[in-house]
Amino acid sequence: MEQQTRKKIIEFLHSNWKEKRSSIASLVEIGEKVGNVEITAETIWSRMKAIDELVRSTEQDSQFKLFEVEKFVLSLLDTNLVRNITKRIEEIEKFFNKLGDGIPGSRATLEKSKLEKLGLSEKTIKQWADQFSQLQPHDQKTVLHLLSEMHSLTDSLQAESQLLSAALGTVPGVISTFELGECVALLKGSKSYDVPRMIRTLIEGMNNENKIELARTITELLSKPAFRDRKMYSWEEVLLLGIFIHVAFSSFTSLPRESQQVLLRHYFYHAIAIQVPVGQILRKFLYETDTIIAYFDRNKFLFDTLNSNNEEIFLTLEEEKKETLRKIFGSYVTNNQKDLNSSKNQEKFVTNLYSKEPHSDLLQVWLQESLLIYCRLKSAILVEKNEGGELTPDEQYANDVILLLAWFGIGSDGAESLINYFKQKHSRVPLPSFIDRLKETADLNDETTVENIVEFTSALHEHNLLDSNNELVEFYQDDSKFHWNDNLSFQSTTPAA
Repeated sequence: MEQQTRKKIIEFLHSNWKEKRSSIASLVEIGEKVGNVEITAETIWSRMKAIDELVRSTEQDSQFKLFEVEKFVLSLLDTNLVRNITKRIEEIEKFFNKLGDGIPGSRATLEKSKLEKLGLSEKTIKQWADQFSQLQPHDQKTVLHLLSEMHSLTDSLQAESQLLSAALGTVPGVISTFELGECVALLKGSKSYDVPRMIRTLIEGMNNENKIELARTITELLSKPAFRDRKMYSWEEVLLLGIFIHVAFSSFTSLPRESQQVLLRHYFYHAIAIQVPVGQILRKFLYETDTIIAYFDRNKFLFDTLNSNNEEIFLTLEEEKKETLRKIFGSYVTNNQKDLNSSKNQEKFVTNLYSKEPHSDLLQVWLQESLLIYCRLKSAILVEKNEGGELTPDEQYANDVILLLAWFGIGSDGAESLINYFKQKHSRVPLPSFIDRLKETADLNDETTVENIVEFTSALHEHNLLDSNNELVEFYQDDSKFHWNDNLSFQSTTPAA
């Protein structure tokens, strides 16, 4: 691929799909008129037509959907490049539609080879060559300039469309993919390789029997400073990086924890930005636990890893003002302790953060999704239940007790979940039964435990689940210790067990 302009990754991702879709349709329409659209020709016209047909099939058949990695790949198509090619053709044809009365053959002729390089149809090549010879000299000069611009633009789109077609599987025939060993060796080595073939290998590798080993190799690459610390990218580099991240996250639940840490510390936000279904993947990771203890172990791992996230995100594009994701998380939590998981609070916080950035719609969407996942992990409520929820009633009851104790153990972050549980009309574990279990397990000599009890008591009062005159624990002056109150009056919506 020719030398490409290097930009910040965010500049490649910040696009409008409706505008992109419209530009593709316009190019394909004019391509049907002037281009060689035979699939075997592999011109920009035939490639863009195949891509357009793929997109149309998803629009016309609700059961046929693009994979997230395919959506990401399509989002990278350069809208301005596509528009400019369409515009140049329209401008050239305006000249040919307004021919003067010059003497045919008295002026310069147009070399057909210049038109053939544009991938035009034989009919168009003959027609344009004939019409060019009839233009006035100054018009011929303008058309030659437009054709020169066309060559540069179509060369760029030819390079882009070749890689996009490989990723989307819209090339004619079948691309021969690399064997796993060869693929791994090429990725880890310094030798150049066939990029379209590598792209097709990675896309197909997401769903074959070697996907976990491939994902581990990719994650190992992504852990290196050359990937982690890069600031400026070419279009091709962004495409490959995005596919790498999709491949790695697609096997997240099966990767070792060291690999999972790499992805969450360095690529969590960017994965969301390139349309990796991060929330869905993490929910699956939590769901696939058979006990509440295992669930909380995984939840703590995810939350602690995100707390050490190293990503910087843009707050303004033009001034390049950036902030670390973990600092943004911390700022939100500090100012929203009581309503941490309120979608309104999260939206307001993100909107205020980007109040001076005029084109920040996508930036806001990405950060709000990141914040939602983080806060739900902090409160241990990213999923409502795990596979352990599919148990007998007695096993479900025991699991709920462990879950409630875990929420109690994380203090203010779990208070909202505790209250919501006991406000249910038919909560499996009644509040009085849970208090009895707390009495058996909670150490009143531990300062943090007492703080959690006081906070839990306050929440119960606020939601009318405990008589306002009652306290769960009382401080006795004679021994300077806290003791459980055995004369409680509950307002619970569920009867005591």
